[in-house]
Amino acid sequence: MRGYEVTFELPSGGRTRADVVTETEGELKIVESKNGPNAKLTPRQTEAQITVEQGQSLIPRGDNAKAAGLTPGQPVQIKEYQVDKH
Repeated sequence: MRGYEVTFELPSGGRTRADVVTETEGELKIVESKNGPNAKLTPRQTEAQITVEQGQSLIPRGDNAKAAGLTPGQPVQIKEYQVDKH
């Protein structure tokens, strides 16, 4: 686990906050948790998911990104975007 509530800037210039950022064997993953049968990703979370799936970078922003060992303002490659539904 690298960090919680990490903010990322999207290609559109908008921002989204990932619930959890993990790292396994050097590859970063975002994990979003959704609770309830009707819980959905927000439009910006959906943009982040599509961005990751297309192999594009996200830009970490803020103190939580820094605490997660990411360099704010420096684009990073996220390998996977996982949505956990509870």
